Amino acid sequence: MRLASLICCFFWGSLASQLGAQDYVGLRVKEAQGRLKKEMRPRQQAIRSLPPASATKETLTAAVSAAVDLQLGCDSAGFCYSEQYLCADEPSAMECLRKIVAKKEYGWQALNENQHVSSMERQRLLEIYRHESFWVVQVLRTNWSPLQYQLLFSTTLNLAK
Repeated sequence: MRLASLICCFFWGSLASQLGAQDYVGLRVKEAQGRLKKEMRPRQQAIRSLPPASATKETLTAAVSAAVDLQLGCDSAGFCYSEQYLCADEPSAMECLRKIVAKKEYGWQALNENQHVSSMERQRLLEIYRHESFWVVQVLRTNWSPLQYQLLFSTTLNLAK
């Protein structure tokens, strides 16, 4: 029983330390590649992947831990616009979500149980969902106007004048 507890603590501790190195959205591709080499597990291939979005020119992948893979989507301008943590199970996905939301400098606000939005200055959308046999926690760059941010959090719309 103690061995199982020790292994569990070690797993979550290593996952937590690896997830502290997020914030790839907005980086240039070369910067993201350099950080991946320094921060991710060496000589280990990512197991899970998602098909790239139509805007994706380049995809970077890495293994964060045995339970979590990272996939970055980069656009034609050479910037990363999506950061996707592909998690083997719901507990590892919830831990990823918790770590990301804990970063106070983003000012995350919940829209619903599956989505959070950062402050307007940070321009990020955070989502969690199940995809086939694994969970996805993704951070996407947005390009929303102040009015769009206001509409996200308004409870009533007065469309009739």
